[in-house]
Amino acid sequence: MGTTQVAVRMDDEMVALLDWLVVRGPFENRAEVVRRAVEELGRREHSRSVDESIAAGYRRVPATQSEASPDFTVWNQLDDGEWGQW
Repeated sequence: MGTTQVAVRMDDEMVALLDWLVVRGPFENRAEVVRRAVEELGRREHSRSVDESIAAGYRRVPATQSEASPDFTVWNQLDDGEWGQW
């Protein structure tokens, strides 16, 4: 996979934070800090997007009364056979 250089302007405080992360952390250089930060932000935003989609689905098709009941749990659906000890 190819790479593209991206120029970013940061204030002195942000650059000091980048340098601090390089000195104290497992990062080799500033670019690695930025790459890892973007990857993490991407993962978080993707997860948030999935969560929003799931919530929207429940708003479109709400749970039935029995599904919304506190008695409707995975534990209540299990056979007491071998799981009884747990």
